[in-house]
Amino acid sequence: MKRYSEPKIYSSKDLKKQWYVYFYWDKSIKSIKYYGLNSYKTFKERMFQAESLCEALKLKLDSGWNPIENTYEKGIHEAKFMLISEALYFALEKKKSKISECTFKNYKSTLDLINPSIMAKFSYFKITEITRKHILEILEDTKSARNWIPNCYNKNLGYLKAIISELVEWEIIPLNPAHLIKTLKEPTKGPKKTLNQDEKQLVKNHIESIIPSFWNYCLLIYHTGIRPKEALLLTNEMVDLFESKITLPASITKDDGDRIVPINKYLKNMFLLMEINRFPKHYYIFGRSDNKFNNFLPSESSLKRKYASDLWHKLVKSDLGINVDLYAFKHLGANEKILSGVSIDALKELYGHSSTLMTETYATQIKQIRQKEILENSPDF
Repeated sequence: MKRYSEPKIYSSKDLKKQWYVYFYWDKSIKSIKYYGLNSYKTFKERMFQAESLCEALKLKLDSGWNPIENTYEKGIHEAKFMLISEALYFALEKKKSKISECTFKNYKSTLDLINPSIMAKFSYFKITEITRKHILEILEDTKSARNWIPNCYNKNLGYLKAIISELVEWEIIPLNPAHLIKTLKEPTKGPKKTLNQDEKQLVKNHIESIIPSFWNYCLLIYHTGIRPKEALLLTNEMVDLFESKITLPASITKDDGDRIVPINKYLKNMFLLMEINRFPKHYYIFGRSDNKFNNFLPSESSLKRKYASDLWHKLVKSDLGINVDLYAFKHLGANEKILSGVSIDALKELYGHSSTLMTETYATQIKQIRQKEILENSPDF
């Protein structure tokens, strides 16, 4: 026996009166009501939305939805009867265990930004009815409301594609309708600002005078191109001074497999001075201490990426007035390796990039090298 009655519409020709859709649960005298229809200004449009809501509620109820507990008695496959908004947040929760905390916050921010448009135009559409046209409308509405520049639009489009892909993974929808949406053309960016020779010395002297161990952390990024977050997750067992190599497991990188990073003589000397071999294998090379001046030394506890960024911001941007990001150490290392004669292919291998085009976004001096080669090696007629 059904626990619910058929959803019905309460309507009126007087559009000033409150419309709603209602049904009874467990023969309760008190009905469960759904409002929000009065935002539609014409009788025809309001009735269309009311009928759509009725249909969606009936499908959910027929599939085993319990409106009191907001659960499905028949399991996860019934999620295909969800409305667009709740399905996207459902997908985000399913994705949570697969992504970092920072990425989760970014994805959630995207959903929070586009949700007003979804609720205004497609609040009663089932997720299985969503099309590329709907997504384009939602993005355009949000772009207009939030004054998104092209790179903001593209970033949020990318996040939305990733969220919707989880619905495909769970076989709630067959295809990702956002995949074919084109990104907007972004303004051409100039080379990433790095430190000049004078600034290099200023930064080195200042950081070493405050917290020398943080300078070692910066040098690791400079010499290897290891990402700042990866450097903080580096443990003693990943460093082999005898073989002069660091083995980065896929679990801490963006790569599909382990990545081998060579340790040059400067970096090897730094590790020897840190006496990392005195510490257990599971210790983080640049770990956390109860004393902030002993951070970035071997420890059982790891530091957060934000802590390193905030410290750089204070010591370099605030104290020295040099507007360069910590990540610029990777660009700086790439440029100076290229200028010293390291090939772009060798640098690509070091950084674990899939293409030389990706590496060239870091080695901004490569154009100068190529222009110099052309000027010096061009033959006479």
